[in-house]
Amino acid sequence: MFDGLWTVKFQTNLGLLGQGVVVLVGTRVLGGDTSFYYDGYLKGSGELIEGEITVIRFAQTLTSVFGNLEKFRLVLSGKVEEGKRISLKGHLFENPNMKITVTGEKKAEI
Repeated sequence: MFDGLWTVKFQTNLGLLGQGVVVLVGTRVLGGDTSFYYDGYLKGSGELIEGEITVIRFAQTLTSVFGNLEKFRLVLSGKVEEGKRISLKGHLFENPNMKITVTGEKKAEI
């Protein structure tokens, strides 16, 4: 149900926005954007999903949506809608007061 190529948009409680691309295969999440790559997992039961994604800077082009961080871990939970949309909420593992919302749209099957 999750397997595919997804575009994602995200916003933090700091008011900063970003977007990227992820590939979901099984529980594995791999992706990235202009300056960061993502590596983690999402697992689910029915429409509900949860997981953790590590975000690591590979280029100095942009700062993260949480500021000048080189690496951080996101703890996420949410739901899948009709297998085509993902809505997640979460926070930084290192600082739960730093919140994020993520929406995703499936673009291609694998």
